[in-house]
Amino acid sequence: MSDFNSLNSNSERDLDLDIEEDQESGIWLSISDLMSGLLLFFALLFIAAQVQLQQKEVKLQEKIQELQKTVNELQDKEKKLQATEIKLQEKIEQLKKYQRALDKLPLVILTKIEEGIGGNAIEVDPETGDVSLDDKILFAEGESELKPEGKQFLNKFIPVYSKVIFSN
Repeated sequence: MSDFNSLNSNSERDLDLDIEEDQESGIWLSISDLMSGLLLFFALLFIAAQVQLQQKEVKLQEKIQELQKTVNELQDKEKKLQATEIKLQEKIEQLKKYQRALDKLPLVILTKIEEGIGGNAIEVDPETGDVSLDDKILFAEGESELKPEGKQFLNKFIPVYSKVIFSN
């Protein structure tokens, strides 16, 4: 019987150990369930953060493309502006050339007329280039018709004057 008691006490002890092991395994199961839940929570949190970052990155890329488009448009406008500026400089130079020619025109008219026709019957204003003809060359006093000498004078004068005016 003593064996039975020892067997019985061993079995009680084994039973106590089994109960204790069951309780410990239950605790470990609860802790592992808690850890699994935390893992899922943090995994979902991580995924949500990644999705938000990806959305912000897409928006940032769109903004970068818009800025690049704006930069390209500004560069095109700058090129057009530079081309316009070059044309404007050319026009300014051309206007200066014309201004110099106009400034010299009265003197050119005076010298060419003196070379081609001569005489004191013609006056050229050195400031404006206006040509004044003595009316006695062209008309007789009190007459409205050209004299023959006036016609000859105009036949000489008009080609010389036209050549000076229409030359470079």
